[in-house]
Amino acid sequence: MLRWTPRLLLLLLVGACRPPEQLGALRAVVNVEPGAGIACVEVVAESLDTNRTLTSQADVAGREVLHVGITETATFSGRVRVTVKGYATAGCTGAALVVLPPQEAELGAPPFDTALEFRFRRLAMDGGVDGGAPDAGRPDAGPGDAGSSDAGGDGGVDGGSPDAGVCDMMTCSTLNECELAACVPDGGCERSNRPSTAPCNGGTCNGAGQCVPTLGCVPRTACDAGLSCTTVGVCSDAGTCEPSFAGCVPPPCWRRLNVCASDGGCAFELDPSTVATSCGATLVCYANGECQPFLAAANVTAARAPWPTAPLHFRRDGGAGCVYGWDTGPGQLGAALVPPQGGTTCLWPPQAQAPVVQAQPGNAPEVVVFAGSSITVDPTVTVRFVGRRAVALLSHGDVTIEGLINLRALSATLPGAGADSPLCGVGGTGGGDREGGGGGGFLDVGGSGGRAATPNGGAANGDDPLQPLRGGCSGGLGWGQDAGFAGGGGGLQITARAAVRLLDGGIAAPGLGGLGGVAGSAASGGGSGGAVLLQAFNVLAVNAYLTANGGGGGEGGTRRTSPSVLLSNGDAGAIGAFRSTLPAPGGSGGNCCGGNGGVGGAGEDGGTAGTNGDTMANNEPAGGGGGGSRGRLHIDVVGGGSCTLTQTIESPRVTEGLSTTCQRN
Repeated sequence: MLRWTPRLLLLLLVGACRPPEQLGALRAVVNVEPGAGIACVEVVAESLDTNRTLTSQADVAGREVLHVGITETATFSGRVRVTVKGYATAGCTGAALVVLPPQEAELGAPPFDTALEFRFRRLAMDGGVDGGAPDAGRPDAGPGDAGSSDAGGDGGVDGGSPDAGVCDMMTCSTLNECELAACVPDGGCERSNRPSTAPCNGGTCNGAGQCVPTLGCVPRTACDAGLSCTTVGVCSDAGTCEPSFAGCVPPPCWRRLNVCASDGGCAFELDPSTVATSCGATLVCYANGECQPFLAAANVTAARAPWPTAPLHFRRDGGAGCVYGWDTGPGQLGAALVPPQGGTTCLWPPQAQAPVVQAQPGNAPEVVVFAGSSITVDPTVTVRFVGRRAVALLSHGDVTIEGLINLRALSATLPGAGADSPLCGVGGTGGGDREGGGGGGFLDVGGSGGRAATPNGGAANGDDPLQPLRGGCSGGLGWGQDAGFAGGGGGLQITARAAVRLLDGGIAAPGLGGLGGVAGSAASGGGSGGAVLLQAFNVLAVNAYLTANGGGGGEGGTRRTSPSVLLSNGDAGAIGAFRSTLPAPGGSGGNCCGGNGGVGGAGEDGGTAGTNGDTMANNEPAGGGGGGSRGRLHIDVVGGGSCTLTQTIESPRVTEGLSTTCQRN
């Protein structure tokens, strides 16, 4: 606003309900020297704090000093930049003749001592600007010069109160942006309306002294957005009401769209950046927008699992390879005391949480659950799990395997983790006339033992989702044997909230090879491969392997009856291959006549039957053991993630969950 008088200031203060000392103002004093050629003065005040600009114009009408009061309002406050322009024509029409350098000041508190002085100097007689010396015969119009006095009659800047009978801009300037004010020669104040094309704050003057908002709202004030999902808005500098959608709070895993939905409510969309991130205690976002426990399998639930708070890292010991062993029980739960086969023993990494044991339904084995914020197996490191309980590794982040997780049995009393459970299709025991034991069944029927009167391979059992979680199944004993079952491979579940990555490493759950016949007895069948379940948002395997191959059956022994009794042993079958789709050979070549063991299941083929052996004079051959079945491998990608298997050995071929398609290359 460009006017200041004590009376008007008082009215403004009362209207704003603010004490006078809180409303600021300043004075602009404009000196116009006679002969300066200035007929009209325009004062432009710009608030640097609120970015609002006010303008006032007044004809000089022979006066040498004009006073302009600039008063603080709710939308015009703080620091002000004042620019004064001089026009050669009355009414300030046309282009400005002179624009004086702008000055800045704060809108101060009463008594309003702050004053900005501007001066238009008279034109020199030679057409230039007077340097300040009076022209001959005519004194300069500066303050105190002879022959010149200001309009206030005090020879200088008016102190704020106009002289009697003299029009002053302090009392004449208007508070209305759509009005013009000018002092006339007779000392009066003349006001007129600005034309309808003149701009005003937030709109256009209507020619009647009123500012009409162009777009319906006052900038930087609250406005009614008028939307079905929000009525809250803020008026922009362009005068448009911009709606605020801050009240539209998206549910977990979703993000707000700054529009209203077709049903009139707030509009949201899935937020891809939240996938695999936490959306609550033990909960994560899935790609379909659901906030669910990150454990999808029934084998291990979040409510029963330890929540991971620290990484689980199986490190190399001084750069050399080593073996971590863990016995899952049901005896003492802890690091396996059996010596590793190859490499040195590593100390089990410290646990932020001790592993817990969880039950599964029915006759399924229990599960030992290890948890980590991430899980890593370094290159040249082997992690071995044995015992009657299956194993679950739970990661709040990634699981990275560059070494080996070995789930093979170590002996008949230390099977692979969770193998040989009551749910198994155990290979049949050989009986009758020197029959070999049948191979353990799992994905397939186990191979039958040699000389068996009826097939005695273990029955196929289990399902691809691997619920409940368990390992493979042992082969049957051969005729004449009373110990030495060939155990099945172990059962392992890896569940990661982020990714499971097998990089030049792998997981192997092979069955043991069947024992050869002893002292003329028949051979045992090979154990089946175990089970591996991978669950994650993403699974990536590069130059890696996932195998659960069956063990080969043992070779049958031979009993020679003449000229003297001679009992010969057979050779054991081979353990299922770790990093190959080739079948494990059955035992053979240990004696002249015993039946050879069947090969273990691998790749696309199941285990085969053992042979009967060669009947020769004075020799009684025993049957070979059947080969063990293939195990089960399953990948379940959750939340719309991906599965990529690059140069990865699968034996047998990995099965995939309903929402999983693995890309193989």
